[in-house]
Amino acid sequence: MPTQGRPKSQYGRLTALASGHHLATLTAQRVVEQGGSLIDASIAASAMLTVTQPHASSLGGCGMLVVYDAASHTVQVLNGTGRAPAATPVQTLQQAGAMPRHGVRAAVTPT
Repeated sequence: MPTQGRPKSQYGRLTALASGHHLATLTAQRVVEQGGSLIDASIAASAMLTVTQPHASSLGGCGMLVVYDAASHTVQVLNGTGRAPAATPVQTLQQAGAMPRHGVRAAVTPT
């Protein structure tokens, strides 16, 4: 679906939402408008990105979620980045100078 000329961000009375595709952003906005939390909206936007941008997002992918609770002044982090292949020696990654972007050594397994 072409997105040229379509806004990828939406503003509500109490929120500002953005994503990589306008339909995902609109989905998130509708969730908030119907009483959902911003976490609900994030999950809905991610699900929509699986459809609108399957090359960049999927249900089997990885993610990171940082939540600030204003009432308790606490931060919670959910790390869903997965595990790197156990058979890859650390020295191999150090010699490369960075984590590989392509190939089997770039893959992680969601936990």
